Amino acid sequence: MPARPWPGGTGLTSPPSAYIHKDSLKLARPEKTMVTNCSVITRKWRLRFEILLMACLVIGLDLQAVAQPSSFKADTSTVYGDIETFSKKSKFTRFIYGLVFKPVASLPAHKKPAVLIQFSYAGYEGKIIRNINITTLDPFGFSAKDTSVMPQNILFRTGNALHVKTQESTIKNILLIRGNEPLDSLLAKESERLILSQSYVREVVFSFAPAGETADSVDVNIRVLDKWSIYLNGSLTTSHAAAGFTEKDFIGLGHELQNRHVWNRSTKKNALTANYYIPNIRNSHVSTVLHYDSDENGNSGRSLAVERPFYSPFARWAAGLNLSQQFQKDALADALPEHQSQDIKYNIQDYWAGNANRIFKGKTENDRTTNAIVAGRYLRIRYLEKPYEMPDSFHHYANQDLYLAGLGISIRKYFRDNYIYNYGGVEYVPVGTVYGMTGGYQMQGNTGRLYLGSRISYGNYNDWGYLSTNFQYGTFLHGRALEQGVFTTGATYFSNLAEFGNWRIRQFVKPQVTWGLHRFPSDSLTINDENGIRGFSGSSRGTQKIVLTLQTQSYAPWNLVGFRFGPYLTGSLGMLGNAASGFKYSRVSSQLGIGALIKNEYLVLNNFQFSIAYYPSIPGSGYNIFKFNVFRTTDFGLSDFILSKPEMVPFQ
Repeated sequence: MPARPWPGGTGLTSPPSAYIHKDSLKLARPEKTMVTNCSVITRKWRLRFEILLMACLVIGLDLQAVAQPSSFKADTSTVYGDIETFSKKSKFTRFIYGLVFKPVASLPAHKKPAVLIQFSYAGYEGKIIRNINITTLDPFGFSAKDTSVMPQNILFRTGNALHVKTQESTIKNILLIRGNEPLDSLLAKESERLILSQSYVREVVFSFAPAGETADSVDVNIRVLDKWSIYLNGSLTTSHAAAGFTEKDFIGLGHELQNRHVWNRSTKKNALTANYYIPNIRNSHVSTVLHYDSDENGNSGRSLAVERPFYSPFARWAAGLNLSQQFQKDALADALPEHQSQDIKYNIQDYWAGNANRIFKGKTENDRTTNAIVAGRYLRIRYLEKPYEMPDSFHHYANQDLYLAGLGISIRKYFRDNYIYNYGGVEYVPVGTVYGMTGGYQMQGNTGRLYLGSRISYGNYNDWGYLSTNFQYGTFLHGRALEQGVFTTGATYFSNLAEFGNWRIRQFVKPQVTWGLHRFPSDSLTINDENGIRGFSGSSRGTQKIVLTLQTQSYAPWNLVGFRFGPYLTGSLGMLGNAASGFKYSRVSSQLGIGALIKNEYLVLNNFQFSIAYYPSIPGSGYNIFKFNVFRTTDFGLSDFILSKPEMVPFQ
């Protein structure tokens, strides 16, 4: 989402009628007067000011953070209650309130006992599943955990009416458990993870109840809370205008529809990107993607991809195909009539299939999630148009046939955790081990050569935190010579959740090394954006790369009129080297950033981020550069321990 990052200020600026108290944030009331009308008018304007202040905080995203003790929570509820009461005085204030805030009554109330659904398998393992009851909930005003929570606001009800709820069959098709079969707790937990991984699901809860006269069977109840699925986006600059939308749960089927248009206001040329994604065709876990894109320069691409990945450790087979056509228009053809067109057009066919078999026959989770995986792949590239006069000694525009086979062992599990990348929500962390080898043969033009590659990955929780590591090496063998080799290694570490007073803090560390071996002169690496430092766009190139990224993520005890904050600091260092001198003459590039996760249960859209990054220098761009919202907390990512379609080790 995914998803589909933004920083906080240093203080709160208020008009003279407001002040910050050490115990709570209150609006100062004027001294009592003998004139009742004056006090009513003062209170009216005070409440209007509160509504305006809250709306500005949300719409402008110009939030200022002030630490408050736990006693502030009651004051916050009172403030929101006053605002809700006052908002009922006119249609305008009701509209503004409903647009920005959740009604206080819709929030979990301590005085009203909540009906919490428990996630427990005790006593149900192995019992026959009689019924699987699925309830899907609209996104606003409901809770998957608390059955007593109902939408109270007219705008919530209106929003829910505009939302097409996920169909029960869509959720049922994701499940690994079946009716009239024994309940397998591992398959039930894996089903929960798969449902929650869908981009249109916010929350899911499983519960179980004895069934039958002798309670020898079980009913499985599943409650799923939808996300609001329609997103609009747009931008306007002096040169371009853009508009687009994304529907992540088209007519409740879980299909994703994306469309984006860009207009060049000077040349009157358009660019278009369109995707249609079907994540699961009937319970097969086969996904389909239709894609089309074209830019204002005449370049275009279209593709069809159908794939069943190893979506779970319990999946026994996987396969896929990708058919695409790419066209790159010669930029000089229109400008120079005498210039001979050098357009490039090629077709790609990519097929693969794999099989996973359990190595051990035991019933423990480790035994059941340890698989030997064998897979094969065929990639075919054919050029229909290519440059006529350009020297191509490295076969960039030569037809290619690539055959790859992969063999390995995968041990793969998932742990439930929270306060990693999100503010308290359930997150699944992959844990496991991978040992893999890849071999193959490439025929490109008139040149044939062998390929060999290997991978070792490991990740687990330890007493000092979570650590995953990855080592990969791959190279071509042309006769007795090694060509276009690459060694990569990287790690992702995050500490245990530490508590300092009322603060929660995690530290993240992510080092990455890429080392090119016997590369062609045309091969190069950068540290730009997702290949190294987020937001970086330098002109430097090399064949060796080192990048280190650090992030300190905190979850603050602050509660500013219902807003809760997760400030974070991030920093990155990157270097590029080459085979001749290594890193001896390399320049260190850097980034320093600050941002915040923000959550407010009173708001309709209750989670968002913002960030700002500083770059001392970017080669080719300048010095002391600031950029906004170029990174998110999720950019660190977590490696999964999957062996799937055989791949060459990427040089990037």
